[in-house]
Amino acid sequence: MAGQKGLKLPDPMHFSMDCASGASPARKARSRTDPARRLFGDLNVEYEAACEVWPSEDLGASFRTNVASRVPTLVVHGTWDTSTPIENAREVAAALPRATLVEVVGGNHGALYNLFERWPPMRSSLAAFLAGRDVSFPATVDDTAAIRFAPAR
Repeated sequence: MAGQKGLKLPDPMHFSMDCASGASPARKARSRTDPARRLFGDLNVEYEAACEVWPSEDLGASFRTNVASRVPTLVVHGTWDTSTPIENAREVAAALPRATLVEVVGGNHGALYNLFERWPPMRSSLAAFLAGRDVSFPATVDDTAAIRFAPAR
């Protein structure tokens, strides 16, 4: 297979988790009608193509329902996450009475990791949170300073 030596595919667990988790009909409809599609195209094309042939069993609608929990929960989500829309994080946080949502403006799917690298208070705040102490996280953290665009040629 000439030319496939440089082909880099995600770890098989990536497809196993994503295909089995699936997406609700409402989320699929939201994705199909998202205005960003006009600019970026179908960002789910890889997911949809792989899941048609990947050997996995859909976990079903009950898997995708909100969890009922009073455990303090920190949700960190990037506003520019093209894999999982910010609306998903807002829905999850709204369903958990003790959740704190930190929206990372300009953040991608790795927003939590990015905050560890670029937002100094994150490490100590998360350590305190995990130790059970009350921590006041900001509702948003701006990570747009880290965004770099290649100069036009």
